[in-house]
Amino acid sequence: MSAAARRRRVRMPHTLGGVRRRLMLLLVLAGFGQAVCVVAFALLVHGAAYRVTHGGQTASGHDRSAIYTHVAGYAPTTLAVGLITSACATVLLKAAGEPLAERLAQSYVHSVRMRLFDHVAASEAGGPYRRTVGVTVLRFTGDASALRLWISKGVAPILVDGVFVACALVILTVTAPGIGALSVALVLLAAAAVTLFGRRLRERVRDTRRHNGRLAAFVNERVTHTAVMQSLGRVGEERRVMRRRSRDYGRAMVRQARLTGAMSATAEACGIGILLIVVTVGLVAGTTWEALASLLTVAGFLGAPLSSLVRVQEHWQQSRVARGRITEILAAPARLGRPRRAEPLANGPGRLELAGLRVDGVLKEMSAVALPGQRIVLQGPPGAGKSLLLRLIARLQEPDGGAVLLDGQDLARHDPESVRRAIRLTSPELPLLRGSVGHNLRLGEPPGAVSGAAKGAAKGAAVGAGEGGHGSGDVNGDANRDVNGCGDHVEALAELLPHGLRTRLGEGGHGLSMAVRYQVAMVRALRSAPRVLLLDEARLDEALGSDLAERLFERYPGTVIYVTDDPALAARADALWHIEGGRLTVRPVGCGRHDQSPVEWETTT
Repeated sequence: MSAAARRRRVRMPHTLGGVRRRLMLLLVLAGFGQAVCVVAFALLVHGAAYRVTHGGQTASGHDRSAIYTHVAGYAPTTLAVGLITSACATVLLKAAGEPLAERLAQSYVHSVRMRLFDHVAASEAGGPYRRTVGVTVLRFTGDASALRLWISKGVAPILVDGVFVACALVILTVTAPGIGALSVALVLLAAAAVTLFGRRLRERVRDTRRHNGRLAAFVNERVTHTAVMQSLGRVGEERRVMRRRSRDYGRAMVRQARLTGAMSATAEACGIGILLIVVTVGLVAGTTWEALASLLTVAGFLGAPLSSLVRVQEHWQQSRVARGRITEILAAPARLGRPRRAEPLANGPGRLELAGLRVDGVLKEMSAVALPGQRIVLQGPPGAGKSLLLRLIARLQEPDGGAVLLDGQDLARHDPESVRRAIRLTSPELPLLRGSVGHNLRLGEPPGAVSGAAKGAAKGAAVGAGEGGHGSGDVNGDANRDVNGCGDHVEALAELLPHGLRTRLGEGGHGLSMAVRYQVAMVRALRSAPRVLLLDEARLDEALGSDLAERLFERYPGTVIYVTDDPALAARADALWHIEGGRLTVRPVGCGRHDQSPVEWETTT
């Protein structure tokens, strides 16, 4: 896949995509149906008023006082049933519009969330376009909610209330041209005023979001790391900062509310103005009482839709800002996405090759080979790029040049899921997730694997790799084999935990000691029987116990590349990869336990 293809811009989902076209059509029909019901209601009100004023007499052909003279001939029972039916139909259509609007909004926001998730999942967590967790979560929650409100309280009212208001104004114009013309002019004037308010509202929305973001980031960091404030004696000072930011956010909300209040007042004034126009023009023109009653009925139904349409401006401005923020996320390159027509990795013994691997400004072109089953220690001064190199091998970050090959296959050209099952990384940057210990262990299983843990077994061996021996070739066999030789160790771990494998964990593994967290993360990584195991900051002897370290180094059939400063662990490696100044030096360590080719092992770039 070319660099241009990987960096192509991901667009927001189309509002009219998929089932949303049908939902929008239904909303338009709901608005039109409400208009028809209101007109019918007004017509029946006119007929009932005519019968009252004329003592129940039927209008004659010479009587010009009635607008709809044929309705006056209906029996009182018929008029009453018609009034009740039209009123109920109006209420039912109004009730049906709300869930339709919400379905439309949820359908669109679901598409946005899934596109965001896919994009973030294909983005480099440690790359140059990385964003904080709080910012990313805000895009999924706050900004997505703003888009939902725009669809449900903006687009839907335009389709329903907009159609209704347009039909009502047409009826007023046809019935009483003077009243209709003045009402249309007043609505257009109110729309112009709301548009002007909307321009200022956008700035208020941006200001409010800015203060809200600062407050949310502050609370997220300080509450999550309360111990830092306590240990530094900063609780009082941070409380003052919290108070200032909270007040700033409150003032911004009040300023925004002033504009939204002004727009709501404009809608209310427009509705009242239409009623005054109907009454004034009707009295001046000598309109009959029954005709005036029907016109007031139509005008009276305009108040709520006008208020709803005014709120559209507020939701539109908020959605514009939210859409811009989401677009910023989608505009960042998603370099780890699945290539088109990507095939899963073919099985193999686990020969890893770095072919001219390069990251601009950090790592220069690196070439090295790790033979199947070797133990390689990765060392170098702090900041040299050891963790970065492991992320590149695990395909959690894209290099600027070169390739990583596993059994001769370029990882960038294959299905990322199969790549990450074949190459597992254990690192402090990959913490445990919220849930139970057993749940975290099962996360390492290949798709479709059935383990004892999945059936609720309490034994660690059931969640581990099962029982059985190893073959000498491909290490990607049955996922339930004891490929890591640590099933009994996990069983002992389950017995030590207060609730066994059902022990609950907080965010990042909170609730377990650092040693146990490392152990769970290790077993999680081994669940897919990877061909290559990468260990960042390995402290095997102190975190897992010498017994498991012995099993890992002696019995695990895959390749292990680990970062450590422990001389004892480093001495057990077959080779040393040393990074310094952006260059990689490769040399054997001691006698090693695997046969190595001098050509492959004397590599310096």
